[in-house]
Amino acid sequence: MKRREALTGLGAMALAFMGSSLLSSQAKAETEESSLTLTNEIGTNHGHSLEMTPGDLIAILRELNGQEVVEVDIQGFSRHPHTIFFTEAEVLEVLKTGQVSMLSSRDFGHTHEVIINLAVE
Repeated sequence: MKRREALTGLGAMALAFMGSSLLSSQAKAETEESSLTLTNEIGTNHGHSLEMTPGDLIAILRELNGQEVVEVDIQGFSRHPHTIFFTEAEVLEVLKTGQVSMLSSRDFGHTHEVIINLAVE
């Protein structure tokens, strides 16, 4: 057997193996259910809340097209407002790393740290 024929045969076998491996991985991914969940923590909280889904993150990213920030209200049932400001970098950070920490607007003499977590279940 010539060298070229041997290499061609090995290449074909490797491609066949890789292809079957990829197909089995794809089939497994299609049969297993998974979901994304978005949770948050608001430091020194007194009634503020952030209701947000993973889809909301994508909507914010789309809204950022051409804008520097997107404001999201976190007042909840508190008597005073606070806002967090999403930049493209913050949305991409939570999508890439699964977490982002932000500081709310300063209202009534204080701010809140807001930590947003994205998890695959």
